[in-house]
Amino acid sequence: MKRKFLLALAAAASLTGCSTLGSEGIGSPYYSLIRVKPIAVGDRSLVVTPPREWNKQRPRLFDDIRDVEDWTLNGPYLDGMTFVSGLANGKYLIRQNRFEDRQVPKFRAEMSAPEIVSMLESL
Repeated sequence: MKRKFLLALAAAASLTGCSTLGSEGIGSPYYSLIRVKPIAVGDRSLVVTPPREWNKQRPRLFDDIRDVEDWTLNGPYLDGMTFVSGLANGKYLIRQNRFEDRQVPKFRAEMSAPEIVSMLESL
């Protein structure tokens, strides 16, 4: 009986971050509510207006990227959107072993939109 209670408690605790009931960080230390209004993302050089409320995930640390913002509707394993800003010219989007068969190309400031899409698809 105690084991079932602990499992139910753990399941309930893990789902609290996926709720949109909280407001601006209340309810979960990992997520904060993004309302339907214009909001500056990343290094604040881009302003987006979401069509519905999203949950902003707590920032993670990247090596070469100054500002990254991750949003999700139902949790990071189900859906998500990432805003990347501040990636310097000649840096990689991810850390990778240089001996791997598949390599993600370096970001170049002069990349065209199709090249950026190709870089993201190679992830």
